[in-house]
Amino acid sequence: MLHLLDTPHWSNAEGRRDLPSTLPGWTIAFLALQGDWVARDRLCTLMWPDADDGASQHNLRVNLYRVRGLLSGWGAAPALAAERRRVRLDLPTDVADLRQALHTGSNAANLAGYRRPLLASMTFAGFPAFQEWVELERAALHTRWREAALVCLAAAGTSLDQRFELSQTMLAADPLDEQALATHLRCLVERGRTGDARRLFEQFRARLMQELGAEPAQALRALAEGLAGNAVAQQAPTRDAFIGRELELEQLGSMLRKAGGAVITVTGPGGVGKSRVVRQLSRQLASSWRDGVSWVALSDLSIAADALPRLAELIGLTLAPQRDIATQLAAALAAREALIVLDNAEHLGDLTALLAGLVRAAPHVTWLVTSRAPLSMPGERTYTLEGMAAPDAGDVFDNVDEVRAFDAMRLLEARALALNPEFDLAAQWLAALELVRLLGGWPLAIELAAGALAQHDVGSVLADLRSSIDTLVAGGAPKGARHESMRASLELSWGLLSPRERGALAQLSVFRGGFSRSAALAVTQCSAVVLARLLERSLVQVLGNGRFDLHPLVAQFAAEQLAADESRRAEAERRHGEHYAALLQACSAASADGIADLLQQVALDFENCRGAWSTLVARGDTVRLAGSARAWSEFGTAKGRTRELTALVAAALSATAADSPARCALLQAAAILHYRGGELDSAQALARDALAAAEAAGDAPGQRAMLNTLALVLKDLGRYGEAEQCAQGGLGRARAAGIEREIAAHANTCAILAKTRGDYAQAAALYDDAIAIHRRGAN
Repeated sequence: MLHLLDTPHWSNAEGRRDLPSTLPGWTIAFLALQGDWVARDRLCTLMWPDADDGASQHNLRVNLYRVRGLLSGWGAAPALAAERRRVRLDLPTDVADLRQALHTGSNAANLAGYRRPLLASMTFAGFPAFQEWVELERAALHTRWREAALVCLAAAGTSLDQRFELSQTMLAADPLDEQALATHLRCLVERGRTGDARRLFEQFRARLMQELGAEPAQALRALAEGLAGNAVAQQAPTRDAFIGRELELEQLGSMLRKAGGAVITVTGPGGVGKSRVVRQLSRQLASSWRDGVSWVALSDLSIAADALPRLAELIGLTLAPQRDIATQLAAALAAREALIVLDNAEHLGDLTALLAGLVRAAPHVTWLVTSRAPLSMPGERTYTLEGMAAPDAGDVFDNVDEVRAFDAMRLLEARALALNPEFDLAAQWLAALELVRLLGGWPLAIELAAGALAQHDVGSVLADLRSSIDTLVAGGAPKGARHESMRASLELSWGLLSPRERGALAQLSVFRGGFSRSAALAVTQCSAVVLARLLERSLVQVLGNGRFDLHPLVAQFAAEQLAADESRRAEAERRHGEHYAALLQACSAASADGIADLLQQVALDFENCRGAWSTLVARGDTVRLAGSARAWSEFGTAKGRTRELTALVAAALSATAADSPARCALLQAAAILHYRGGELDSAQALARDALAAAEAAGDAPGQRAMLNTLALVLKDLGRYGEAEQCAQGGLGRARAAGIEREIAAHANTCAILAKTRGDYAQAAALYDDAIAIHRRGAN
């Protein structure tokens, strides 16, 4: 067995052999962890990323020779298989056993194999790429193990001894793990060791202040305050467990390791988890800086200068009176190698200039800032934190285990169970799926929703949230706290916007299913700069492919603000309706070779087009309805969705007077959609009504279109004689008008009918005519 979660070594019946902290030892560890074939190129990239191909391949051959020598000394040489392009090492490892245990289900016994972090005692001087790989693997494995351990600690069948040993192991792996400490304190009290519990908490508190400049979480402080009693009230250890975010932690960790004294700003909307992620990251990487990590909270400050005395206290600097604080602090930081976190900086407009001076003075200090918007200072690097992984709209799942694969769902379940041990996700997972989608992966919203689930079922919370974001309120939170409710968080973001930015954000709430940049500018009438500001504050999300959207909760809040200004709301809805009506009108008027791209745009903006159509119907805009109707029949023919489209057109017909000029176009569209949907009887009746309306209105193109539709309907009804009469009439009129696209369509219908009655020669001739037209039009 190869042990990689202890001092790395190989053990068998013949004894123990330590794994050397050299290139061959590292290679054995890497290959054993992969457990499968590894491309030689990958090894070369990890070991010698800057060497040319020939040199790195030569180095690898020498290294593998030494690896085989080590394995021979263990009696394990056959485990190494080396081919021309790939290598494999088949050795049993304690990591593989742990991964299997985590996959199949966790209990205290099978979690005990995690004694120390992966390859904890090894160093990788001179091999930074390999060092980075090890750190990522180490963090990912620790995160998975820790989450499983927290679940195990919360399980009813875990004994006191098991909880004590497991929490002790967790603290050995991460001395700043507050959830592990909370469990261990309870275990000590249950064993009658209240004094030991108090001393352990005070040691933890001192270490946290020294390394991170932070106080323990409120829940942990409250627990410690009750240690004087004979027992500690049981609290679910998973209440504050850090869940998910592995990719974000990897990416941010990589940025920090390469920062070299830079400023990195983690941006994102309020409640997306910026502070939580940065706190977790600073714990994981605290040992990476000689002088540790300092955490400076800014949320309660009104001017940036007030942060300087706070930072001075954290780094142990005694300020001299009568001297400029910034100058003293710059001098103290000049020789330090540290990470300084500035948390919640978005409201301090004067921070940029102050920070720029400190950055120049302290080349080895890395600054990590959380803010709802970038600081916009020279050299700043930004990382936008988005919501946790959550199911997309339209994703289909078969069971609760599939939805548990998403971090957002795992967080909701963990928090709900912590507050209500009777919570059963499996019994209501479909409603929970819709709830998580509506919450959009924002941790604050998920936490607040879990609080509501302590009293109500998922369906009730979902229904309440759809009507008001005030469903998301933290019970017992102090009034005025940034995260006391979803509304408080959104109002803080709203208050940081300029009046033009507020107006634009409110008007963007009229969109459904996303929007393009040009549509946003047309509907809001804002400048590109204003839209860019909303983007950088993460209030507008980037969907990709040139499209954007609002988070569901932001959209709900923004819609409330828009509703408060009736004239602005009406104007935004009017511009929205006209913008997408123009798209539908363009589709209606397009030629055969130009309609495909327009129909694709309608598909992307289907919900917006549906909304625009409803606005036209409500306003009685018969001119635009008439000009847009054909778009729906073309869309139904090309893309389907005929049931939805039939309902849209039917609503317009019901609201349109019998003598309206729009009625003719609407009847035509309805007839085609009913035919495409297989509703032949209603399609026949509508086609005859549309033909009569077109004749009365002198609409020759409409007459030809309905003759063709009626012919197809009658053919499907088995009334071939009537069908042929309509088809031939339509073809004659199309030829008389000289419109080739229509000639081809009618010729095709006539060919189908000729083939049906067995006249293959006529069918072939008609098909040839249609094909020739399509070729001329490059269709």
